[in-house]
Amino acid sequence: FGKDKPLTGFKCPQYMNRGDWLVDLSEKMPRTKLIVGIRHPILWFASFYSQMTNNWGKINPMDLTRPCSKEEKCQYGCPEGQRNCIYRGRFHLALASLGKTKMTNRERLILAMNDADGGNAVENYNISNSIFLYEQTTLNDDYVWEELAEYLNVAEIPHSRYASSHGKADKFKKRKEHQAEMKSGSSRNSKSTMTKNSTLVREDFCSDKYDKIRAKMMPIAYEVAVWMQDYFIPLARDESRTDVVIPKPDVMYDIVETYKKDPCGTLVRDENSGTYRKSNSTISGGIVGEG
Repeated sequence: FGKDKPLTGFKCPQYMNRGDWLVDLSEKMPRTKLIVGIRHPILWFASFYSQMTNNWGKINPMDLTRPCSKEEKCQYGCPEGQRNCIYRGRFHLALASLGKTKMTNRERLILAMNDADGGNAVENYNISNSIFLYEQTTLNDDYVWEELAEYLNVAEIPHSRYASSHGKADKFKKRKEHQAEMKSGSSRNSKSTMTKNSTLVREDFCSDKYDKIRAKMMPIAYEVAVWMQDYFIPLARDESRTDVVIPKPDVMYDIVETYKKDPCGTLVRDENSGTYRKSNSTISGGIVGEG
């Protein structure tokens, strides 16, 4: 690794939902290493929706909440013919399909058991490739890059410049500012805010009109957290499992615990039904989606 021999790779999140691609990768390129990032599903959707709006114009976000039925072919967790929806936020289904966990019947109960493509329908591709999993709010922490360098068998990975999804590279200060915004929106406290810092079309997903969407997504976020804590993170704590790497697993555990709470601070979980409803007493901030 160096100027004459740079690290190479490609980025395409949808491949994590493509079983044919995962199997092909495992069979033909078993030494290729996966690097996967996750974040609170609500924050992911806010950003994803903003990106769609900027690329394709105004979209009614409620149109993206219909689940896939058993009578149709699900695509990336979305209804047939629809590539984008809130159900792409079920990150645990994609991670589980890698086959790193045992995929027991008990585990499948928290893999979107009531969804047409969840539960027993989740495939186990049993891929041989190793995976490095990080949480987006930790990208400003040096330990993540140090462990990533070790994972890739290189001395270090320069990370003083931040490149956004728009392909624009900023100086270290800009990257730190961006990560500070991400952390403020990660539910590490009851107030969650992201400030506007560009001319992109934005939506505040903490406004009342989006309560229904967040109420649909929060059970997904809760389930992601439970599966991560009970099944996936323990693999990274096992020194014999070199195929699953999570920088500071205990820190990851604490971060995904925040997925169980509405980042806007307005919806609370009904412990009996597992649904989320508006609290009588709330402190809310704002979540502004970034494209």
